[in-house]
Amino acid sequence: MSIDLLLGVISFSGIILLLVFVIIIARSQLVSTGDVSIEINGILKTQ
Repeated sequence: MSIDLLLGVISFSGIILLLVFVIIIARSQLVSTGDVSIEINGILKTQ
C-alpha cells in the first residue's frame, strides 16, 4: 500500500471524526433538553 494512499485515508477519517465531534458538542450546547411549559389560551401544560 502506498504511503500517499494511507495518509489520504487517515486524513479523511480524521477530518470526518473532527466534524462529528463538533456537531455533537454544538448539539449539546444548543438544543434544550429540559422540561418545557406551554401556555395556550390560558391553559398551562408542562412536558
